[in-house]
Amino acid sequence: MNRTPSKNQIISFLNDYNMTPIRRLGQNFLIDEKIAKLIVDSLHLSKYTKICEIGPGFGALTAHLQQFDSKLTLIEIDAKMCSFLNDHFGKDENIKILHEDALRCDFSDYDIIVSNLPYYITTALIEKVYRQGDKLSQALFMIQKDVYGRLAAKIGEEGYGPLAIMLGYLTDISSLLAVKPSSFYPEPPVDSSVINLKFKQEINRRFAMNLDNLVRALFRNRRKTIANNLTAYMHNREKAIKLLQDIDIPLSMRPEQISIDQYVTLLNYLQNDK
Repeated sequence: MNRTPSKNQIISFLNDYNMTPIRRLGQNFLIDEKIAKLIVDSLHLSKYTKICEIGPGFGALTAHLQQFDSKLTLIEIDAKMCSFLNDHFGKDENIKILHEDALRCDFSDYDIIVSNLPYYITTALIEKVYRQGDKLSQALFMIQKDVYGRLAAKIGEEGYGPLAIMLGYLTDISSLLAVKPSSFYPEPPVDSSVINLKFKQEINRRFAMNLDNLVRALFRNRRKTIANNLTAYMHNREKAIKLLQDIDIPLSMRPEQISIDQYVTLLNYLQNDK
């Protein structure tokens, strides 16, 4: 039995609830049962798992997630979509439906987050998730295919910056599968990727957030050298230069030329120097 709504069912739902897909909200609804099942099968679920699904739409993933009897929270910004979700999933005592903007929500209590992310909030939401997700073990996101390279960029690659550094430090990131526009209704203009973020459990969260603040500060003027940026951060050029020399980071390097391990070493020295 297919749990993912078909294209014809989506059209019927849109008519029933007097809706038109809103492009700015990224309302391209998944209609591919195989893709939906692959996504849910990639999650490590039990009845004790607290899951958050952001932007569930017409329940393409929700109907599959529902079978695990996990505690499931649905966050949906569209009021009419919330009416649909309440009508179809509201009687399930394991499901809570929130009419909220995900960027204003608190994600600190969830084990797993899954979402088909609209392009306009991809970066902001992923940043919010890793900053708040103290208990997170996994996050699965559907994103535009070309965005994955920026999220998973390594040193020396285009897109390497604060977000890639923090995801590299906090998670094991991988691309699970590519998704064609024909898997959605209406069809988006580009291919999508499903990415899997497995959060490293041994990470010290306070240190990680300090690292996040440091990296963002040092990338604020990415055209300047690390010596200049660290001087601005420390308000002391002499100390900044000595610190970089102590940990063998050339003064002329720029922020995108410094590895994750080097940033971690830099933060350790800064914290030990206080």
